[in-house]
Amino acid sequence: MDERAFVNALILRDPAAWRRFAEEYGPVLYRAASAVLRRESPGWARQEAQEVAQAVIALLLERDASLLRTFEGRARLSTWLIGIVRRQAISHLRRERRRPPPLRVVPEVPPDAADAAETGERLAAAMATLGARDRLLLTLFSEETPHAEIALMLGIALNSVSPLLQRARERLAAALAALKK
Repeated sequence: MDERAFVNALILRDPAAWRRFAEEYGPVLYRAASAVLRRESPGWARQEAQEVAQAVIALLLERDASLLRTFEGRARLSTWLIGIVRRQAISHLRRERRRPPPLRVVPEVPPDAADAAETGERLAAAMATLGARDRLLLTLFSEETPHAEIALMLGIALNSVSPLLQRARERLAAALAALKK
């Protein structure tokens, strides 16, 4: 299938085309975002590159795929996408520089190794109190599964992954706190 026909399949939201897109172009988006963030922001994080890649996919889908409809095939699809990633990464950095750092919910880890087994047991017990979707989200995230793949696996919108993941983290932190009492 030529690239223009592939893009038309994406515009029509063909699931097979989107799976192929995730497999072939997901890594391209991530690498391009990483390269821009590494060059422009010394303290960049892997999650930021994933967020930029996801934002590009969201842009491709919004307003009835209006951005995808602008692909004319004069350049390779990967080259065209990299240009979009660059602009999105720069926009991301500008937004982040204006925003205070987010509060992250991180489970408390005991300082010595003797408590590590207890921590593992507490974490397992806390995870068991969560719903199946929360457990799956946290497990996929801990395995560094890209957000685009998580969205495909769970059948949810890409822009829903981060908020759902944040809520799952908060519920996990609450469950861990309840186990301390």
